[in-house]
Amino acid sequence: MDDAGGYPERAAALARDVEAMRDALRRTLDTYDARRTALLDEVAACSDAVLTRRPAPERWSILEITEHLAVSERDVLGGLPAPDALVPARSPAFGRVRRWLLGCVLRSRLRVSVPSRTMMPTGARSLADVRALWDENMAWLRSHIDHADERRLAEAVFSHPVSGPLTTAEVLVLADLHLTRHWKQIRQRHTERDGA
Repeated sequence: MDDAGGYPERAAALARDVEAMRDALRRTLDTYDARRTALLDEVAACSDAVLTRRPAPERWSILEITEHLAVSERDVLGGLPAPDALVPARSPAFGRVRRWLLGCVLRSRLRVSVPSRTMMPTGARSLADVRALWDENMAWLRSHIDHADERRLAEAVFSHPVSGPLTTAEVLVLADLHLTRHWKQIRQRHTERDGA
């Protein structure tokens, strides 16, 4: 019998699992970041008039939708905290159901209210400011994936006002669903006329 209880083998297997998790998260982030960059490039090709036009007073412009994507992500990430400030949270009762419902809403065409004031666009940022803020989110997420310990990668250290605690993987899936939803909205704005 091995006195070490198979420690070297178990440790090696765990290290492989952590690296496999990191690799999967990196690939997911790379795919999301490429889509995010494509959206920003598409938005940058809009004239100022198209970028800032609101189809109705209560509806957002293309620039405001883009800002909402960046600030919402920043809010879910907790404002880009220091790594040691990320503390795992227990998922509340029905947390899985709440995450599923949020995914359903994001996949639908339902118009819903923004769940937090901190996710609202200010309307005061330029597209360059929005891109810089969103780039900071990406750099922080990349660093988190590259350097966080296994616990902080696998456990729910982030939070959404509707779904509650989220893991890094869940944040990436949610961000991609959110991007897809609003990219469709942005493309629709291209075809809308004032007052439509």
